[in-house]
Amino acid sequence: MGQPQGSIPHESRVIRPLSHLEAYKSSLHLLRQHCGTVVSCRYSIADHVENTKIKTAVERSVAISVLQHPLMQVALSNEDSSRPFWISLRSIDFTRQLQWQFIKRTDDYTAQLETTIHNTLHKWFTELDARPGWRLHILQDESNPRAIDVVFCWHHAWFDGMSAKLFHRTLARNLNDEWAQSNLSSLVDGQLQLGDITIRFPPPIESLRKISMSWGFTLLTIYRELFPAFLVARNPADVGWAPIRAAPYRTESRLITIDRSTLESLLAACREHSTTLTGLLNVLPLFSLARQLGGDKMKALSSVTAIDLRQFMPLKPSEFPWHEPAKTMDNEVSLIEENFDAGVVNRVRRGSAQQQSENTIKAKLQDMVWLLARRNRQKIRDKLSSDMENDPVGLMHYVKDWRELMKSKLSKPRARSWGVTNLGSFESGELKQWSIQGARFHLSAEVNAPAFHISAVSVQGGDLCVDIGWQEGIMDNAIGERLAVDIEQWLKYLAA
Repeated sequence: MGQPQGSIPHESRVIRPLSHLEAYKSSLHLLRQHCGTVVSCRYSIADHVENTKIKTAVERSVAISVLQHPLMQVALSNEDSSRPFWISLRSIDFTRQLQWQFIKRTDDYTAQLETTIHNTLHKWFTELDARPGWRLHILQDESNPRAIDVVFCWHHAWFDGMSAKLFHRTLARNLNDEWAQSNLSSLVDGQLQLGDITIRFPPPIESLRKISMSWGFTLLTIYRELFPAFLVARNPADVGWAPIRAAPYRTESRLITIDRSTLESLLAACREHSTTLTGLLNVLPLFSLARQLGGDKMKALSSVTAIDLRQFMPLKPSEFPWHEPAKTMDNEVSLIEENFDAGVVNRVRRGSAQQQSENTIKAKLQDMVWLLARRNRQKIRDKLSSDMENDPVGLMHYVKDWRELMKSKLSKPRARSWGVTNLGSFESGELKQWSIQGARFHLSAEVNAPAFHISAVSVQGGDLCVDIGWQEGIMDNAIGERLAVDIEQWLKYLAA
């Protein structure tokens, strides 16, 4: 499977093989197990920019941003193999990578934005040996021409979620740099000419640092991940209620929006209870799914939280003196696992078993919510103080062919119930300048991943957006719809 490959590129175009993490992400797209990810931002337009010059300013600022991030300038060769590698591109055709959509006053702008996000999330990337694995859709509303939505979608082998945040920050900065825009000479007739990026290309994680692994953790992980299903003991938290299915590949999602005032109260409540919004989002699904799924379907639950590994990486090491992790678009992400055993699940069920109002149930269970949210926060703190000891990324070198491993997982039970990724907040900037005023974060379904993706992002002084996503057909959609409603109600209740 995979996209048709062109001839092997000239040796001078080969940069390096994909890292273990990049190769894993590449296999998901190749096998049609994960398509794309989107971070979409709404930009207000600087007062001094005339309407007729908005498009030019955006395209030139995108071009400058691409030139500042090497991984935006590469293609992927030898994709359908055990050893794919990055190759440099000589140019990028902006007429194919950027699409500008001008929405008429008579159309529903919000519906058009939703459609654009949904469609780009499910459009497989093609010609990967000749084009970069990202695309942009820019939407402008005739009714409000002084704002645009920039929908950034990418193939996960190229970047992680924090990279998309870095891209939008870079774009916002370049939009406000008129000197750089006017002095850009490499964008001509929609073609961006590229230079040599090999001397500043992001190195793989495994070249940046050594990860300490204990034998116990190593052997247990290899047993769970690499052995055939019939040789692995059943885990009570296995997700039998949402079995792994390769098709249909389509994402169902529900968006939660928490307004600025409620978000401020919610963050204050998190601080008061010694936790974070991430810790809270990680435990709230328990209080919905434990009620929805009976004991015959589900006895225990488990989740994962995404963590940015850039904070563990050395700054400008001697082998890679150009590498600044906090400013680099690449893949530096891992996961922290959390388990909710039968005792915890049953406590939730008992607390909500009788005929009671929703507020009465929440009043009974809120102490438990905060207790578990603190526990999750502590897990993250322990991870941060562990210096990456026993991080799963450290075991990726044991996998020689990610295609074969990910095919084998189709016959195994799903391991986790939900996953949380919180990108945090964007700086809003000054209203008279180009500035980010709103943001959304969406993942397309991932066949072998947790049953639910919970993706959060906000803008300082603005709203919080939380997307709840799942693969169509693996469960009754009513479960996901109820989960989204319950999480939103809990967030507003705890804020109040």
